Amino acid sequence: MDRPTAFWSFMVMIILAGALAFSSMPKLEDPAVAVKQAMVIIPYQGATAHEVELKVAQPMEDVLRTLPQVRKLKSECQSGMAMITIEYALEAKGEDLEQYFDLLRRKVNDNKSVLPQDCLDPIVMDDMMDVYGTLLKLTTDFEISLKFIATYGKSKYAAEQLVFEYGKKRDIETYVYRFPNIFGKWCKPNYNSAVATFC
Repeated sequence: MDRPTAFWSFMVMIILAGALAFSSMPKLEDPAVAVKQAMVIIPYQGATAHEVELKVAQPMEDVLRTLPQVRKLKSECQSGMAMITIEYALEAKGEDLEQYFDLLRRKVNDNKSVLPQDCLDPIVMDDMMDVYGTLLKLTTDFEISLKFIATYGKSKYAAEQLVFEYGKKRDIETYVYRFPNIFGKWCKPNYNSAVATFC
């Protein structure tokens, strides 16, 4: 190293710049995830699901396919209503989504004529983009928890119920996965395994 002073000066500058960038970085406990999709709901009272598909969903899908950056269209038809989900391309920038949504609203309003006359006005829902992700992890031993043999199994079952209640209150899909003998056949909590004890 010919110039140690320059090297260490450069290293200190990099560390300080990194610390400054980290401290000024915005952080959220539950960060917002941009979901690049919108939904068009078209009420058509008195029509069967088949009529809704032929007279409402298909004509509107043809119109929506002409929009830029559309990756996928998904239609759900039921008696009296069609729901069309528009999914935008992954390359679509988050800051441009409002423009795409505005274009979607205009396109739907300008093409009401493709729908039957007795069809109600379409509703565009574009507030689906701000989603807060929550990940809850719960691991347990299948045999102990399922049969409730020990206090440990009962506590894991109680924890599962709390997770389900949390999901129900906040309208979050909740799943619990049980993996038999994940820590090994002879692994016992509060005995010979810290992993089994704290997980």
